[in-house]
Amino acid sequence: MLLDHRQLREEDQLENFFDTFKYSLFSYTIRPHREDIVHNRVEAERPIDDPGAKRNVNLDAATCLLKDDREKAKKLIDRAIEIAPDDVHTWCNKGKYALLEDGPENRREAKKAGFRVLDLLTDKFCRPRVKAKIDYAYFIVEANREEKDRKESVKIFGECLSELEPFSDPAMVELKAYCSYLFTKTLMRSLKSDKRFKATSDENRDVLHKTLDQIILLDNFAKATESPEYAADMWLWLAEFQFLHVPNEFKTAELEEFKQRTGYQDIKPEVCLTNSTEIAVHNEGKVECKTRVHIARNFLQLAYKEYKKERRLYFLRRAHDDCQWWLRYSSIRNEPPWI
Repeated sequence: MLLDHRQLREEDQLENFFDTFKYSLFSYTIRPHREDIVHNRVEAERPIDDPGAKRNVNLDAATCLLKDDREKAKKLIDRAIEIAPDDVHTWCNKGKYALLEDGPENRREAKKAGFRVLDLLTDKFCRPRVKAKIDYAYFIVEANREEKDRKESVKIFGECLSELEPFSDPAMVELKAYCSYLFTKTLMRSLKSDKRFKATSDENRDVLHKTLDQIILLDNFAKATESPEYAADMWLWLAEFQFLHVPNEFKTAELEEFKQRTGYQDIKPEVCLTNSTEIAVHNEGKVECKTRVHIARNFLQLAYKEYKKERRLYFLRRAHDDCQWWLRYSSIRNEPPWI
């Protein structure tokens, strides 16, 4: 869609604006069988200081609007305006919500939100536009989790990283890290969910290689941005990579390349999970709360695979410790455990 401030002065254009500009979350159709699943995952009560809540606030708000859950959407939109005032999707959601409400004042609010969207999308520094594109890539694969959506998402993530490559200022490096983080998360989720993954095909071998490439990039960005969240998840995903249902010879080849490129030598799953736990423990509030639960699940996997009783009990205790932390965390905040 051609971006032009004049089109928002036409009332009939305003009705469709928030659905039709490129990379609008409302330009994408969630499959009917996925609508309730995606909506039920929305965590409107999630602590505002949790990194995952900040990252997903606009995606969750759009999901609520698509289900016409206006009460929850309003809460999330107000939160987004507070924590992400320069985000395209914040104002797109604001405008979409205003259009759903009756009255001339709401139409004026929608028009103001539309002008803000246009200002951000045409910003000369391009950061808001690329950020909107990254979030769109993540949203489409999270919403439907189908192969064609994954391929489209991978294509968009690749375009974003290429577009950001020439920039070296701190804000753009942070955006590169954000893109790499969501790209890695998307690739790992796809690999973990496909139990029939066949690494023998060239296409799937490429996905395997691309995933480890992104884990390496994420490690570099974690160091460059001093982000404990990216570091904790990098080690978690490196452990999970080793649990993938693919032939061991292919995993071994990729992991050997990982060692050569990063200098890390001991990358056994329990070492990776221990590193992730230590980062999360020492950076509470800076690492997504759910990370500890995912670590616990992976320690349970290690316990399931372990034949020696002492080792199995050790892994079970590690899983227990992370689960206990989660229960304490929820209790202290007087909030339900919204996992």
